[in-house]
Amino acid sequence: MRAFRFSASLLVIAIGCGLAAAWGTSTGRYILMGNVLEKKGEFELAIRALQRAAMDPNNPTTHHLLGPAYRDMAKKRRRKTNST
Repeated sequence: MRAFRFSASLLVIAIGCGLAAAWGTSTGRYILMGNVLEKKGEFELAIRALQRAAMDPNNPTTHHLLGPAYRDMAKKRRRKTNST
């Protein structure tokens, strides 16, 4: 629950700063959410949000953020399997 509140707080701050409007698309909120979740290490949720943002094929930001999210998720899984 604490992590959710933290994410929600970051989202409110980002929207308040006008970052969500910077993309100017209806998928901007998914891009912002995916970016925040990726920074928190919630890669599976970040990828889901960014895949929703991929509905707009004219926005390269989605694919720019999806690549590192997939890479970081793979690193996290490798570390998990190597530690067991």
